[in-house]
Amino acid sequence: MISRTIERCYIKAIAVTPEVAQREFMHRDPGLVIIDTAAAPDLLHALFDGIAQRRRTAFPALPRVVLICGPGEAERLDAYRYLIDTVAGKPITPDILQPIIDRVIKQHTQPKP
Repeated sequence: MISRTIERCYIKAIAVTPEVAQREFMHRDPGLVIIDTAAAPDLLHALFDGIAQRRRTAFPALPRVVLICGPGEAERLDAYRYLIDTVAGKPITPDILQPIIDRVIKQHTQPKP
């Protein structure tokens, strides 16, 4: 469902399991990463560490991050708050997610005045 919503925004989506996410992230150069907090905490921490490293060395600082989480789940990732561009609450639907993706992409592709 999420990958189809992303494709509706004219973005190539690659949906992977949490176990594969870190490896795929290191082999690709994504502009946007959508993370569901349902993954195991150690997998999320490894992925966020990779995102932080990539942002330190990339210009512009990419990838952008959309976090999808249920009530109280975002707090366990407070250490990575500076990497999260926006949070979407569960349950997530295409009608909710598409405008979020559009906004995050638009904010980071427009030239600064």
